Amino acid sequence: MFPAAVDFSGVTLPFSVGDGLTAATGFMSIFGDWTLLGIGVVLAMIIIGIIFWVVKKGKSAAGTK
Repeated sequence: MFPAAVDFSGVTLPFSVGDGLTAATGFMSIFGDWTLLGIGVVLAMIIIGIIFWVVKKGKSAAGTK
């Protein structure tokens, strides 16, 4: 059973896709360095976690503690 289709024909927004892209570009020009730093920290934590997981798995497979 499929849900009923929603009619959005009467919905209007006060901005367009171009306005959204302009706002996103402006945001990145102001906070781009901080955004890149935040993404780098998160990815570094993920990669370090994967390295520790692989080392732990390798040690357990080799039978060492």
